[in-house]
Amino acid sequence: MLVILGEKDYFMKFSGVEDFIKSGTVNHFASNLEIEYVPEGSHFAQEQFHDKISSLILAFLKWWSSIEGKSCETSTEADVAFLSWHL
Repeated sequence: MLVILGEKDYFMKFSGVEDFIKSGTVNHFASNLEIEYVPEGSHFAQEQFHDKISSLILAFLKWWSSIEGKSCETSTEADVAFLSWHL
């Protein structure tokens, strides 16, 4: 599972959330969790840094397909950009 968070996301300021995520406690509830941080990103990082988000998603899909034996070659960067914009 891939989670992409803006480090300036107001969600991280809710009591206990940042510690829950950064301490690794969240890993007990989600297997194979990969967390990527966008340093200047807010709650809408996919709108602010769509190229960066698309690159992170593509890299994750390529990595995941390599360990699962599945192919993501039919996905294009445009498809991922569309997906990240609408998440």
